Amino acid sequence: LYTETKDTEKLVAVLREIVAEDPDELSGRIILSKAALDAGRFAEAEKYALDAIRIDVNKKEARENLLAALRAQKKDAEADKLAK
Repeated sequence: LYTETKDTEKLVAVLREIVAEDPDELSGRIILSKAALDAGRFAEAEKYALDAIRIDVNKKEARENLLAALRAQKKDAEADKLAK
């Protein structure tokens, strides 16, 4: 879908539907957290990254997105804990 249209908002809308229906959908949450970061929606990015980490605590991309979202929101103490 995205590669055909380059329509980020359409991709985000579809992924939101998918993750709403499947509580264990990991990849969609990681992509949504990255898209939210890119759009400057840092609290939303934090939420999706945390959701992804709850599914797979070792997923590197989710942890990186969470760290970026926390830093962007000036939640440095939380970010520092995560970075250790």
